[in-house]
Amino acid sequence: MTDLVAQPASPPAAPADDGDDTPAFKVVAIGDGAAGKTNFLAMLYQHLSGDPDSERGYHLSTDMERRIVLDRQADQAASPGMEWAQSTEWVDDHIKLSFQVPLVGGPAEVLHILYTDYPGEYLRDDTAGNKEQRESLRQAIAEADAMFMLVDGERMLNAFQGGGEHEREFSASLRATVAEVQRGPAVHRSRAAPPLQVIITKWDLLVDAGFTLEQARDALVREKNFRGMLVARDKKTTQDEQKDRRKKRNRVAGSAPGRVRIIPVSVLGPGAVELVVQDLNGVPTEMRVKREGFLHRPINLDVPLAAILPDRLDQILADMSPQMRQRAERRARWARFRANHQGVRRLGGQALETTQEMWGGLVGMMLLPWAGKITQAMLDLLSQHLLQHDEFAVDPAAAEARAQVLRRIGNQSTQARSALLEGFAARVRRFEQDFSGWDAQEGLKLWRQGNQGGAS
Repeated sequence: MTDLVAQPASPPAAPADDGDDTPAFKVVAIGDGAAGKTNFLAMLYQHLSGDPDSERGYHLSTDMERRIVLDRQADQAASPGMEWAQSTEWVDDHIKLSFQVPLVGGPAEVLHILYTDYPGEYLRDDTAGNKEQRESLRQAIAEADAMFMLVDGERMLNAFQGGGEHEREFSASLRATVAEVQRGPAVHRSRAAPPLQVIITKWDLLVDAGFTLEQARDALVREKNFRGMLVARDKKTTQDEQKDRRKKRNRVAGSAPGRVRIIPVSVLGPGAVELVVQDLNGVPTEMRVKREGFLHRPINLDVPLAAILPDRLDQILADMSPQMRQRAERRARWARFRANHQGVRRLGGQALETTQEMWGGLVGMMLLPWAGKITQAMLDLLSQHLLQHDEFAVDPAAAEARAQVLRRIGNQSTQARSALLEGFAARVRRFEQDFSGWDAQEGLKLWRQGNQGGAS
């Protein structure tokens, strides 16, 4: 077995502000110790950073230092034996993952995920970490645009099979996790609760043992704290629907705003782990060991990320009246005009003034990395710059020909962003079709039907 992945001796420093205005979503994964947060993130990155020409239409990237750490952790998680990637020792709220979409001339970054990882022990051990670290975690949770709630599939399996003490441990872990999920939106009451995905980790263990997602969902709903979380999130959705029953909103992902998905995830896939009996201090003990030479088949690694953007857009649209939408669109158009004007001056005007060569090669090289930010307004303004330039002022046809090239790049950029959103939504819909039992609110409804007159 290889050594555990080394962790930094001190909390990571915040990266310098590079002025990047690509849309970014802050995501926090909330889970107890040993729930698998670090392994999930590492395998997620490795799974989605490879094969940029896949049918997904995108791939993930990050900075060099982070890539090295994530790759090492993923290799450790996938290696045979009993060792997994070492748990995080510090609150790390500087994990930046970028979605890149292929365009002519190279990939364009169209969306960032700002991901926070932390030691799961913080949820149940009041001696873990210092005050500054805990405050950093509280701030990250309060500012989250989306949340992943990680439920330890191994604890759930032990509760199914062992009962008694194992059930109490599962309940205690779930209570601590739900408490932090609930506390986030409570800090800023002016904000709606961010979209939430409940991720059952180590799903391969439950699959190998013959359990279904419906059974896992029902086990969660039987927990009072979990039910309370669903009721709190479902209440606003119900109120919105009662106020506006006649209005049918076009939703991106299909499920209603406030809906909580339960997503079974496995970083290795069914059959990757086997039970073996080993001697520990003279006591025969069952241990779970990763098989040698096993072909890994991860389950749903990409679904939680794919759900973030569609869910957030659905939530925003659901909360906006028609008047609010019109005002927001007007503000957005003005903001885009100003941003595009500045962008054109930076990308186009400066190059035209400083180069003696045909602008196409130089400006083209500058534009391609920025292709994700090109809009039609920017292209129109750049065309105006071209017409004012001496070389093209005498030949408007040449200027228009150059502008057509840029328009093709811009159209591809717009299409790339649209394709990314459509790809996300399609992936979420496919998951919902393939995994019956994903709908937590449906589980709550069934629980209520079976407990009429009982406690809520």
